[in-house]
Amino acid sequence: MHAPLRRARLVALAGSLLAASASAAEASTTAPPAGLAVFTRAPLIVEATLSPGGRYLAAVTLTAGRRALRIVNLADHEIQGTLAPQGITGVGTVRWVTDDRLVVELVDEEGNLAPPRWRGEIYSVGVDCKGGSMIFGYRAGRMQTGSHIPQGEREAAWGLVVDRLRSSVPSVLVEARSFRDVGDRAVTLYRVNAITGVKDLIIRGPMAEASFLTDEDGLPRIAWAMDEHTRPHFFYRQASAGWEELKELAGVRAVSVPLGFSSRDRTLYLYEPDGSGFAVLAVSLPGGERKVLARNERTPPSHLTFDSANRLVAVEFEPDLPVLEIVEPGHPFARALLALRRAYPDEAVRILDHSADDARLLVRVSSDRDPGRYLVVDARTLQAEEVGEVRPWVNPEEMAEASPIHLTARDGLPIHGYLTRPPGRAEGPLPLVVIPHGGPFGIRFQWEFEPEAQLLAAGGFAVLQVNFRGSGGYGGAYQWAGYRHWGDRMVEDVIDATRHAVNEGWADPQRICIYGASFGGYAALQAVTLEPELYRCAAGYAGVYDLERLPDREEAVTSRLARGFYRTMVGEDPEELRRASPIHHAERITARVFLAHGKEDRRAPFEQAERMRKSLEAQGRRPEWLVEPREGHGFYEEVARERFYRRLVEFLRQSTQP
Repeated sequence: MHAPLRRARLVALAGSLLAASASAAEASTTAPPAGLAVFTRAPLIVEATLSPGGRYLAAVTLTAGRRALRIVNLADHEIQGTLAPQGITGVGTVRWVTDDRLVVELVDEEGNLAPPRWRGEIYSVGVDCKGGSMIFGYRAGRMQTGSHIPQGEREAAWGLVVDRLRSSVPSVLVEARSFRDVGDRAVTLYRVNAITGVKDLIIRGPMAEASFLTDEDGLPRIAWAMDEHTRPHFFYRQASAGWEELKELAGVRAVSVPLGFSSRDRTLYLYEPDGSGFAVLAVSLPGGERKVLARNERTPPSHLTFDSANRLVAVEFEPDLPVLEIVEPGHPFARALLALRRAYPDEAVRILDHSADDARLLVRVSSDRDPGRYLVVDARTLQAEEVGEVRPWVNPEEMAEASPIHLTARDGLPIHGYLTRPPGRAEGPLPLVVIPHGGPFGIRFQWEFEPEAQLLAAGGFAVLQVNFRGSGGYGGAYQWAGYRHWGDRMVEDVIDATRHAVNEGWADPQRICIYGASFGGYAALQAVTLEPELYRCAAGYAGVYDLERLPDREEAVTSRLARGFYRTMVGEDPEELRRASPIHHAERITARVFLAHGKEDRRAPFEQAERMRKSLEAQGRRPEWLVEPREGHGFYEEVARERFYRRLVEFLRQSTQP
């Protein structure tokens, strides 16, 4: 295999994107960053996708904190077109329809900790990004005077693109939720013409708020939804038929979770618990014959590689470091994956997309020290070309390594995480910063480049990232173990991990701080109420501190599913919620505290931070305080983000002085 271009060269796509976006007004944010900004600067490329013919690459980029779309011609690496919506509106998920047309979901930014807020509008555009039109949403529709060509109409609904429909007419599968529905919204699937916006009903979802998996033609074949008890329900649909419960099919069990479906092969792919681990299986329909394809002792699959026939080729598991299992050894995708792993032995390799004929692959290569780069690979010749870097200013050789750690919690549950030491400081107790992740459910730290961990490690700290119970990626039982245990067992896992770091000699027990964002901010403040003597300081960024006043609880008034979420995952007993809220226990806090928040935060309203500050001040403990008046859930502007991290690092340094 021809080795991909090395990092010493400025890769073509990254160079093109930087050049295309480097206007005079943006020069300060597109120049290679230095110092703190190496870690705080937003990634250049957020996501990328390959056109069906393999001629173009669509990249969602971040410029001055705003999401834009750039289309690159892979033949000459020239920018073919750019779409940069104005104001807070940005580019969300992008789907190719044909080799010269894409559809774009429009989003509004809410801060760098929250996913962009879905507008429900779908915009269709050519590769030059000119002359586009809204094909779904409240601004869709065109004047039809003097024309006999049917055109789409305005739709009082949110639209989400599920897949590209493989047909002679450029079309996409769209799931729609009506504005008029209150509470739990029914989902309707439409075939929408990607040029005219004309839509045809395909089928309605089997339950409210359902989601869908498609086959190789883009048609809906699997649906899943949660009931009010947060129990998942899965459904199967034969072509042009209605929905039936998946568990009623031969070869499928009540614990089976669907992963994909190939109509051509009549094969359903799923995973399920298998002893102490998890197995990925193929089930032949309608007979129900089962075949185990891959298995892991600790985690369900983290990534799947399908070809254009929706045939499963490879499975990745991530118990700590990624583990690849090849399902179809003779497949060209498998040969490409194995060749790339030989070329990049210390990195994770994933096929993200492929051309319709499976001849060209879009691959991402990344690691704990490498933010990632994109390659286009010829699946037949195994020639690879590097076409873009996520953070081209980062030198992996200067970054710190993240090592997996494992411990047993006080009640016997295995807990997982990662320890990042400063580069060149492999031994000896160090000042430690403990980071619980946000969420909290269904999210986990992974073996990947983590800017916060790298920033703190560069500042001389060891960094402990904890995947407490409730985290995703370890199976349903691990996640369910955190339900209704926000203030005790989930945070106790973080405390147990901190003590483990001390016992192992990684951390100086007199120089430990805890920091987190969103739920992590809550966990940081809750930890110093439960163990006042363990931590020298605590920092909360966009956190919630009063569980009785979680912002989304208002939705539970009209939503049966939201009521079930809070009843099952958070709890409803006022005394328990109060006991688990650090805002009511400031008298226990002896650590120094830093609170940072955006005034426009909708996920964790600003009043949460204000009330936490007042609660501390009432005890004579004035916290460090940073407010960004124009920021939301996490700071989006480069200047605001850099200001926050500078304050955070200084706060941690002052708090951990010997």
